Amino acid sequence: MVYRGLLVELGDRLKRIMNNYLSFVNAAPRRSRYCPAVWDKVLCWPPIQPGSLTSQACPSNQHGLDSTSE
Repeated sequence: MVYRGLLVELGDRLKRIMNNYLSFVNAAPRRSRYCPAVWDKVLCWPPIQPGSLTSQACPSNQHGLDSTSE
C-alpha cells in the first residue's frame, strides 16, 4: 500500500508539472498562430500550426500500450 500512495503522489506531481509547462508554453508569444500544446495523459503534444498533423511513437514504458503497432 505504501507503493500505491507513492505512485499516486508522483502522478499528482507530474500532473502539476505538466500543467505548469503547458501554461508556460501556451502563454508564450508567437509570430504566427499555433494550436496550443496538449498533455493527453500519455504524451505531451507540442504547439502546432492549424491544419497540420503530427505524430509520436507510443512510449515503450507504458503498461498496457503496444508500442510496436501503427
